[in-house]
Amino acid sequence: MAGDEYIGEDEYVGEDEVEALLAEMGIAGFDDDDDDDDEVGARRKKKKKKKRMKLPLRRIAALSAQGRPRQFPLLGTRGLAVADAADAELSATANRRALIQAMYVELNDAAGAAVLGGSLTALLINGRNAVIGSGFIPVSRAFGDFAQAAGDDQFWSLGVIEQGGSAVVTIQNDSGAAADIYVGYRCETTDG
Repeated sequence: MAGDEYIGEDEYVGEDEVEALLAEMGIAGFDDDDDDDDEVGARRKKKKKKKRMKLPLRRIAALSAQGRPRQFPLLGTRGLAVADAADAELSATANRRALIQAMYVELNDAAGAAVLGGSLTALLINGRNAVIGSGFIPVSRAFGDFAQAAGDDQFWSLGVIEQGGSAVVTIQNDSGAAADIYVGYRCETTDG
């Protein structure tokens, strides 16, 4: 049975049935038997081709070589020489809408060596509180001072930051000495 599709043990759907089903759904089928010399057939083919060309084609580039960078961190300010038991408020502004997948916090001493002892006291995404309740969260436990290397970020998703929106974080230095504090974010955007 040329042109028929086998769909069951003893049931076949022919081209005519498929065309009828498509017509009921408002979808024009493709009639390959139209003669190019036939004026009506040629106009129909041209119309169908035009309809097909109108479909928007969009590809999400995963690699920066294929378009804009997709997962580059949302860059923030840094707190330099923050005294022990003092707070540093660090902010980052997004230049396009993106999902914040992870936040990274690092404290360094004057020589550049990493130190522990940072506590998260506030985190605002687009002006909304991302911390439930009040108090302190040790960043080395919650987000990881080296979350990217340790892989602790897989449990966190900090929501969507709008274009022009800000992420503002307050970190208290509990390292026992002055420290430089750095905060970065891994984000993924789907804009073209």
